[in-house]
Amino acid sequence: MRLPRLFLLVSIMGIVASPLPCQETTNQVWPEVDLFANLTSKLRASWYSTHSTDRDSNTTSWEFGPNLDIYLKSMRAGRSETPDESKRKYLVVRLGYRVLPSPNGTSEQRGIIEITPRYYLPKSFLLSDRNRLDLRGTNTFSWRYRNRITLERDLKVRRVAFTPFGRVEFFYNVTAGNWERVAYTAGTVFPFRRHFEMEPYFERQVNTDSEPKYVNGFGLTLSVYF
Repeated sequence: MRLPRLFLLVSIMGIVASPLPCQETTNQVWPEVDLFANLTSKLRASWYSTHSTDRDSNTTSWEFGPNLDIYLKSMRAGRSETPDESKRKYLVVRLGYRVLPSPNGTSEQRGIIEITPRYYLPKSFLLSDRNRLDLRGTNTFSWRYRNRITLERDLKVRRVAFTPFGRVEFFYNVTAGNWERVAYTAGTVFPFRRHFEMEPYFERQVNTDSEPKYVNGFGLTLSVYF
């Protein structure tokens, strides 16, 4: 079985195989707005903001903060429809900072380090492997490793361009020494008016350490590129 089909099959099996006990499942809606601005041919600044329930603190609030993207190597193969320059790079390093306000306690400060290589596969599929460290500080310091694998492909029907994708992400709590969460995601990116992208998606999270054990997330991300 070819790699793209195998990846999608594994993702679908992970979503379907997870049990759905009502008392352990919650449904959430995750709106998000991201702003991007190219500084040079190798640097990009961005601002991230989303409203969701944080799985670690069980509080619902906005999470926001800046990022700096560093492009290390470009691709020869172009992706003409998307305004996202990072999709045209073999290797991207991101340095970020997050604030997670807590109405009932100490806000969390979070440092972000990401390294994302990308590879073109046969049939114009694009594979991304994001490796991320969360450096988390509240009353104590902890850190977490996250590995997210994304498979996507650009499509076009008449004049409508879109990019369906599937993702699976694993969360490893280095402090506790265990894999604490896995997330399966499916969605589509729709570029429009040259500087905008809309991304509706569904995500299924399975958590081993806290309640609720299962989360169904319905997300909608608006990305603006200057």
